[in-house]
Amino acid sequence: MTPISAPPRASGPAPPPRQTILGLTLSVAGAAFATWLSAELISDPARRLVGAMVGALVPALLSEMLARGRTRPAVALLLAAIAVALTYVTVTTTNVVTKSPPTFPVPPAVQEATVPPPNTVPPATSVQPPTSADGEAVPSEVSCTSDGCSDSVTLRNLGDVPIEVRNSEIAPDPNSFNVDHACDYQTLEPGAECSFEVSYSPSAPLEEAQVVIHQNLPGAPWYVNLRGQGATTPQTTPTPTSPSRPPTPAPSTPTASPTTGDTDEDTSTP
Repeated sequence: MTPISAPPRASGPAPPPRQTILGLTLSVAGAAFATWLSAELISDPARRLVGAMVGALVPALLSEMLARGRTRPAVALLLAAIAVALTYVTVTTTNVVTKSPPTFPVPPAVQEATVPPPNTVPPATSVQPPTSADGEAVPSEVSCTSDGCSDSVTLRNLGDVPIEVRNSEIAPDPNSFNVDHACDYQTLEPGAECSFEVSYSPSAPLEEAQVVIHQNLPGAPWYVNLRGQGATTPQTTPTPTSPSRPPTPAPSTPTASPTTGDTDEDTSTP
């Protein structure tokens, strides 16, 4: 009796490993290319991820179809999933390291690690030129007489920041000079100026003082010298008087002596 042997089990050919490696390589390349292209054309991270999936799936399907003449969707999907996972991890890690906006959707913890946040541009930081504060009070000296003063005092802002004028005063003696305080507690914008008047009531022939202008600039206040020339009283020279002496008697008039006889007669004795 001849033993009946079982028919040989039919088994399909095993897929070559290098074909699978080639399909995975093409799928990764397709995902990378799709990621780059979508980053240039699409601003939405979710749509970029869909583009990377499509870019990974198409090469996987083509490699399966060209190798066997038919397509095995399960293998193609597996290769595409591996390619997308590799691309996602690589690109997201690069975003975190370089502090660049995330290319794909990321968890909140990962998004906080990227600076700036998605779809934002860091504000441009403009470099401001250095500011300068400078000013002056002109003229440096004012001459005054009993008729008035030669000039008014002008305060000028020569810098590019406002100057706060506080108060002005006369030093050391405010009795003869005075100011009208027209510029006290005024703000001088860059390039602006303000003027006030000085008056003088002389109390001496020659007087000197200073106007002191206080402001918020660092350093000393502004000074203007004042010189007053008072009116002088003309001096009268007294007329010298001669010492008293007795009055001079008036000259007497001679009187004629009485004569006898003819005046033409010679009265001499022979």
